[in-house]
Amino acid sequence: MSRLHLFFPENDLALASGLDFYTPPPAAAALHRAGSCLPLWFASCGDSIAVAERDVAWLNDSADRFGIEASAYRGLPAGLKPAPWGWSRAARTAFRRLGFDNSTMPSDNALERLRMLSHRRTAIALRNAIEKIMPDARLTPAAEELFTTDDIAAYLKHEPRTLLKLPWSSSGRGLVAMEPDLQGRMQAQIQGMLRRQGSVCAEPRLPKRSDFALLYHYGNGRADYRGLSLFHTEGLGAYSGNVLAPQQMLHNHLRRQCHAGTFDNLPLAIGEALGQVLGTDYEGPLGVDMMTLADSDRLALVELNLRNTMGHMSMELYANRIAYGSIGMFSIVPASGRSSCGEAHHRRMTRGIHYLNPAGHDFDFRVSLKRYSIF
Repeated sequence: MSRLHLFFPENDLALASGLDFYTPPPAAAALHRAGSCLPLWFASCGDSIAVAERDVAWLNDSADRFGIEASAYRGLPAGLKPAPWGWSRAARTAFRRLGFDNSTMPSDNALERLRMLSHRRTAIALRNAIEKIMPDARLTPAAEELFTTDDIAAYLKHEPRTLLKLPWSSSGRGLVAMEPDLQGRMQAQIQGMLRRQGSVCAEPRLPKRSDFALLYHYGNGRADYRGLSLFHTEGLGAYSGNVLAPQQMLHNHLRRQCHAGTFDNLPLAIGEALGQVLGTDYEGPLGVDMMTLADSDRLALVELNLRNTMGHMSMELYANRIAYGSIGMFSIVPASGRSSCGEAHHRRMTRGIHYLNPAGHDFDFRVSLKRYSIF
């Protein structure tokens, strides 16, 4: 069945709110507008994409240039399956505005179950399930969920350099770096976090080497492994971009940074663990974010994203729209003057800078392909 794609990057924030009518902060709303055409790069034949009228011409021109048989949504939902970036009550409201009725979308109960599965405690359960399946896995200890300021103070006594994370957050939002001597000065902020979401998840601040994700499609209680995503973050984890390269190159690069046996067996073990943790309550793309470390061969499980991700988009983009063997980066940057479009051959990007969204927005979604290795 053909799909209607809706880019909805504020979905994690909407899940935290639990509201049908959620108003994202200005930066998130600007990212939504700028990226509305992004699903073009992973859409299938016959799919439609929800874009503003001003962006329709650019989308059609880009589809023609790269031989993509998808088009702008024309307001006719019949025959289309709603495909948001991620599901929440707010995403469902957005599809209602596009003409879909409730029978084509998840119920209140299903959305609440998905919201609870999107809580960071699910990532803790996933990490522990992996260890039971693969007892010799070289994984860092699981995060701990803490409910009071006393819990946090006790945790800081044995983990003085700690990262506190709100249960519903991602891409560096809702994260606070803690040290014991900062606790008094940050008491009000910590109490506010506990008041808003009921708990925080705490983990040691580890010396990161690389951020990566294992990507799956999940349905009927089974996880189908799709590939790897190697990405970059700034600060406490704010996403900045993805490496664009052949899957085998990404695999070899990451395998050298950690315990090879753990890495080789991880996709299958995570797939089995996902089935135990999620059951049949989720269907769609998901990503398991992890880190290799600078001071050991262990791996850290960072978070579970029950939604589409920039990693999925980058993997599909490379497989279908970039010449095999090209190396580069996908990044999201503040909009500025655009250079001439990069080179393409046989409807695949080969060299230079390519833009995945139309000009005139606050952000550019940019592909930069170069001849030299970025590893």
